[in-house]
Amino acid sequence: MKVRPHSDMTGKRAAESPPPSVPSKRIVVPALLQDRLGTLVRLLSQKLACSLSWKEFVNDVRGKSYLSTSIDDIPHTARTYLQRLRDHGVRVQLDDPPWTPEQFSLNAARGAHPSAVVHRPFLRGEFADFIAAGFWVVLPLSQLRALPHTDLRLSPMAVKDEFNRRPRVIIDHTWFGVNGHSIAELPKEVMQFGGTLPRLLWLLRHANPAKGRIYLSKFDIDNGFYRLFLDADDALKLAALLPRYDGEEQLLAVPLSLTMGWANSPPTFCAATETAADLANANLYRQTVPPHRLEPLASVHNAWAPPPTGRPLSPPESTYPGDVSPDHATSCPTDASFDSTTPGPLPPSAPCPDAPAPVRASSGPPSPGRPPSPSEPATGRGPLPTVNH
Repeated sequence: MKVRPHSDMTGKRAAESPPPSVPSKRIVVPALLQDRLGTLVRLLSQKLACSLSWKEFVNDVRGKSYLSTSIDDIPHTARTYLQRLRDHGVRVQLDDPPWTPEQFSLNAARGAHPSAVVHRPFLRGEFADFIAAGFWVVLPLSQLRALPHTDLRLSPMAVKDEFNRRPRVIIDHTWFGVNGHSIAELPKEVMQFGGTLPRLLWLLRHANPAKGRIYLSKFDIDNGFYRLFLDADDALKLAALLPRYDGEEQLLAVPLSLTMGWANSPPTFCAATETAADLANANLYRQTVPPHRLEPLASVHNAWAPPPTGRPLSPPESTYPGDVSPDHATSCPTDASFDSTTPGPLPPSAPCPDAPAPVRASSGPPSPGRPPSPSEPATGRGPLPTVNH
């Protein structure tokens, strides 16, 4: 413990005495679980306590915008809007006054959606990944509520189950009125939904067969909504309540990007993607197009050719019984024939997938194959099984 010099100390003794200690900023360690998410929340809590402002904390956590600096040169009417999204983020403007302390406490007590409570283990791993990617921050509710000059709102968190896919996190911004009070910045016409399948079918139907085969490709932007940042000062208006965990205080997830559930997320996202589509479609009618910056990397795929059709020929003598001729038989790969170019390594004892089945003594049950067409005889085929719906 450092001792301050007595007031009677003068001269050399007072000069040699240590200066009085300045108390450091008090950091309250929250009660958190000892797992990956708990460790990340503790680090974020300490970082926020040492930051000069909430905006400085957010800009330091999420880094640079995903929108390119080349937006300044695009020939499109949405250029100014996209520049503002890149430099400042998406605004969250509400037409109602900030919540009263009583209203805030009442909404916080309701907690998350029941679907989020069921998926509590999933949410801990999911939000740990979101924090690492810079999409969200998770902090104690008490710490965020103590921030000065902020308009903190709450929304319950929900989880939607997906068929054969991982669950999807959804924020119900409608429950406490955030969606109802959100001021729309863009018209709904920016969302050009519908008509995709008829357009594709028309193009396929009227394609010139002399040009060869038709290839379709679909590109998906991974975590597309999370590529557009929110305005740092407005992000607290879209905060979401995590489910409660035993031994841990109430945590609040604050999005740093567009959320799945906010009314203005789809039109804002479409404003960016439809601009890219407009520019790409415009290039189709230009005589000369400047090379893309990724052209050298993409050009290596120009020599790609579709895999050959058909099956390899078998040895001259067929070892399979029945009416299979040697010209149509298939040889099975052996141990020596397997190399790095053989797709799908098979063990030596595995049967050849393309080989016809040997003739069995018993015919067994009738095959549920396709019904014979009117132009081919129906002899030699078993009756189709009856399916009871």
